[in-house]
Amino acid sequence: MSPLKRAFTATAVALSTTAALTLASSTTAAAASEPSTCTIRFGDHAGKIIASAFHYRSGPGTGYASKGFLYRGDKIKLRCARGSWYYGTLTARSKSGLRSGTSGWLHEKFLAQLA
Repeated sequence: MSPLKRAFTATAVALSTTAALTLASSTTAAAASEPSTCTIRFGDHAGKIIASAFHYRSGPGTGYASKGFLYRGDKIKLRCARGSWYYGTLTARSKSGLRSGTSGWLHEKFLAQLA
């Protein structure tokens, strides 16, 4: 094989390896933002909160610790679900003072719809 062809082949292999690693990293990063307990994944959807003063939990059930309260009008992006529990991330500071970016679980009865 000529030196030019060898150099071209080595460059092509290096580029394809880099592309594969980049794709794998971005896929892993996206999956890491959702808990493994999710059974349905749907990306980012805005949730409309219809109740006030309910627990934003650390897991999908009432047996999990509360991270704080959510109130009507709090803004959340829903990412996945397990049964009737939805996992999401606050997109703005909640009325109870939870920071934007805080992730947790809430029951579907507190949501009017998925937008």
